[in-house]
Amino acid sequence: MKSLNKTYYLLILGLILIVSAIYQKQANIITPSIPLVLPKTPISIPDLTNNIFYDEYNKVIELSKKHNKKIVLIFGADWCPYCKDLKKDVKNIDGLKQYIVCFIDTDKNEDLVKNYRIKSLPTSIIIDATERELARKTGYKNKDYNEWLVNNMQESSVSWMPIK
Repeated sequence: MKSLNKTYYLLILGLILIVSAIYQKQANIITPSIPLVLPKTPISIPDLTNNIFYDEYNKVIELSKKHNKKIVLIFGADWCPYCKDLKKDVKNIDGLKQYIVCFIDTDKNEDLVKNYRIKSLPTSIIIDATERELARKTGYKNKDYNEWLVNNMQESSVSWMPIK
């Protein structure tokens, strides 16, 4: 008797499915197909309308990787008069437009100061996205600084690597 009840229920379920399929066909109901692969969303690359950052070392490294641009790290402090001059002139230095610029406050970023062996202020270091040092300049004089930036657009290397 139990197997008869099972068979009866399976027949009713089958009839319901058949009637449902016939109804959908007659009513021209189209079931939307579900795509097996979701469409790719475009990768968004952060905009570089502003290429100057303050104490955002990790962000600058990521931007450098995405935009394939070199970085100028400028180590300075609020109490340093030459650092203040450089910070004030930064938007007028044409050579910096080719780089991503990151001002590093030496009083707030002791690990970076140690990592890049900063001894004098201001110190500017050109690095690539892998954090490899390409060039270094200590001090700031406006005319010399721009020339240094332009001359170092081509990759160069130094004798030591930052401590990781």
